[in-house]
Amino acid sequence: MVTPTWSSRRGSSSSGCLFSLLILVAGIYYGIHLGEPWLRYYRLLDEMRVSARLAPTLNDGVIRRRLEVKVEELGLRQKRGSSRSPGLAGRGRSPSPASTARP
Repeated sequence: MVTPTWSSRRGSSSSGCLFSLLILVAGIYYGIHLGEPWLRYYRLLDEMRVSARLAPTLNDGVIRRRLEVKVEELGLRQKRGSSRSPGLAGRGRSPSPASTARP
């Protein structure tokens, strides 16, 4: 009579499968969290390209509002004091008295 040999090896390959699943789940998890900023960037870039294409027919204020709405929609708005560039944050403000005072 022949005894089956598979009963002694039972479960030996499950650790390899579990490790592969762990690597797959970790890749998906980090891919979602690391890929999200790039996805938001490309959505904003697409909106800017559309605005540039429509620029001859639209007013500057309309283009600006559309881009600001897209920034708000994507959650890219920075807090008031943390602006790194004077871009949109510095426009439309009156100069402070300290900056206009002459020595």
